[in-house]
Amino acid sequence: MNTDKMYVTLESGGVRELDPMADMPRVCPQPWDVRNAFEIAVTSVGVLVAYVLFILVVVVRRRKQRGIAG
Repeated sequence: MNTDKMYVTLESGGVRELDPMADMPRVCPQPWDVRNAFEIAVTSVGVLVAYVLFILVVVVRRRKQRGIAG
């Protein structure tokens, strides 16, 4: 365990020990992170749907060429 003390310089010129719980920034998702994740998910689903539709169109065309109506 790291026992080194960290200190913060105050605006008044004083110095105090760093409190990790109070002084560290909170890590929480920002609105733009959530929006980016949503856009990535929607794009992924859209690409997947387009791929499946493309495969279906190819299969139906091949069946029609063989004379087997799909």
